[in-house]
Amino acid sequence: TAFFRTVEENYLRSFGCVVDVVKDGDEAWQKLNGTDKYDILVTDIEMPGMNGLDLVRKIKESEKHKGLPVVMLTALKADKIREKGMAVGADAYEYKLDKEQLRNTITTLVNK
Repeated sequence: TAFFRTVEENYLRSFGCVVDVVKDGDEAWQKLNGTDKYDILVTDIEMPGMNGLDLVRKIKESEKHKGLPVVMLTALKADKIREKGMAVGADAYEYKLDKEQLRNTITTLVNK
């Protein structure tokens, strides 16, 4: 939703990240295949169009993007959903609005 995109964007900017924000997986995929290079992708699971699970699967199957670290950021706390996210290739699975955990996860993944 626009609310969560704004909150999470503000978190990322407060960490010193340069951020591109899109509304769904289709836009994210287009951005990834543009001219900009990204160090990490933070995605929700539930989005209109291509959802986060399909986006991550596509990224990890792509020769060009398979090494891109991906954080799934969601309000969905069911273990079954987390397992699906990790099974498609997410590098981390975090819950919305936990700013410090998100910072720690991004720092760890970007510095690998």
